[in-house]
Amino acid sequence: MNLVRIVGEALHISGKLMEPITANHGEGSSSTQPPQQVIDIHNPQWEDHLCNSGKSERCIISRVPPSMRKIDEDNFIPELVSIGPFHRNNPKFQAMEAHKLRLLYGILGPMTHNTNTVDSSVENWRVQNVTLDGLKREMKKLETRTRKCYTEKFDALSSDEFVQMMLLDACFIVELLQLYKQGDFDDPIFSTRFMQRVIWLDLVMLENQLPLFVLHKMYMLTGPDRDEASFKDLAIEFLKPMGRGWKKKPIGGYDSIHLLALYHSGFTTNQTHPSNAELNFGWEEKDGALPETHWSNTVTVLRCAGISFKSKTGAFLDIKFVNQVLEIPYIDAGITMFKISRNAIAYEQCNKSTPPYFTTLAFFFKILVNEPRDIELLRKEGIIRTLQSNEDAINYLHKLESGIKRGLREDYCIPEVIKELKKFTKTRWNIWKATLNLYYFVNQEPINLLLFYLTIIQTISSLYLIVFECTKSKHS
Repeated sequence: MNLVRIVGEALHISGKLMEPITANHGEGSSSTQPPQQVIDIHNPQWEDHLCNSGKSERCIISRVPPSMRKIDEDNFIPELVSIGPFHRNNPKFQAMEAHKLRLLYGILGPMTHNTNTVDSSVENWRVQNVTLDGLKREMKKLETRTRKCYTEKFDALSSDEFVQMMLLDACFIVELLQLYKQGDFDDPIFSTRFMQRVIWLDLVMLENQLPLFVLHKMYMLTGPDRDEASFKDLAIEFLKPMGRGWKKKPIGGYDSIHLLALYHSGFTTNQTHPSNAELNFGWEEKDGALPETHWSNTVTVLRCAGISFKSKTGAFLDIKFVNQVLEIPYIDAGITMFKISRNAIAYEQCNKSTPPYFTTLAFFFKILVNEPRDIELLRKEGIIRTLQSNEDAINYLHKLESGIKRGLREDYCIPEVIKELKKFTKTRWNIWKATLNLYYFVNQEPINLLLFYLTIIQTISSLYLIVFECTKSKHS
């Protein structure tokens, strides 16, 4: 297709996006577009479920807590694409707005990407059933509910501007997921080496979210025979490259409030979690004191007490302590995983009912690792995988939990492991053994010197006894 025509059509669409939302076409309308009832594809079964499932008290999209933001703000700001209202007016994201318009044009008109990977039945259906005015009206119906999902009111955004944002961002994400599924890697977004990874990261940042019900609605409006399950699978397939450590396929869907929540839902554990009533949510740190569940044994201390370490595969919280062996799934201590983890922790901090998987992991490793030899031991066992120095790896692990307000028990997701470790290290013999071994481990040089002196003394004593015996026998 002629590039000039594509650009012209995109600009035309951009202009129409800013037009006020009109009422449905009446019988006397001169429009040649299909009647509105074709676009309004309400199915009572899924529509009722959609409207009743995402209650505003559960659907909260907020900014990162200030205590975390002030430490590493860059890890919470998207790099390429802005989704939702928080970063909408940042000039750095204007370049990606052209991609949003391009993908919207792919929905409204002839496909601009590789025709070999496009489902022609979907394209034909869209030509007959999808119009810009129709999509705008459907987004308008969700505007009030969508605004309630955010902790800020965004009064400066007019209704038309907010609906335009919903439409463009939802179309962008839905089409991006479709392109990825179809394997259309000739699309400009996927043909650039860095762009795909960066967009992956951007779409799981806490401040860069649209409610999942908006994405699902757009998905239903832009293709035939679509349902909740197929959209969920589409999103999971896109998130899968970042899902190392998923215990199982994410259980989200309507229960997940956005893509970050859907990603987070894949990190489950086999261990029994205490109920919310059992958690000490109101606890605050005072004078450095920690909750009674706290334990403080590093890798070195645990090893000196007789505990071995072993790397394993699986969900990162499938930690086991059996027969004096602590099995820990390996973690990648890299920039990508750090950004994901920090945003997941921020999400846990902002949602009291969300299981604190990433928070638990951050506390666990901060306790385990305190000095370079702790990292070195974990490296040798394949538990920590990083190109960083030991000192940088320590900073990485300690910074994960920086700025967290401790209202949770650190053992929330792995209570049995912590219980058994505490029980083992409290045994009097194990404490004595660990102390002795640790002293030797830390102070090998003076002890070796002492052994050298003792050896010399023993040698001199032996020589003295030999000389004494010889002298005695001569005199006798």
